[in-house]
Amino acid sequence: MFGMAATTKKLGAPAKETKVPAPKQRRRVCNVCGKPSGSSICAMCSDRIRAEALARKKREDKGEE
Repeated sequence: MFGMAATTKKLGAPAKETKVPAPKQRRRVCNVCGKPSGSSICAMCSDRIRAEALARKKREDKGEE
């Protein structure tokens, strides 16, 4: 409903459009840990995800699963 025109109707009166103010800017947070971040995944979580993926790949290459 943000940023869209809302209509209100009273009996006997024509429909009147009112503007709903849009939020100025959404606060960006990391999608993994929820801490404030400039991108969708913060650098610390990105590093952790890469390390976990590398460790899993090494385990799979050795035949351990």
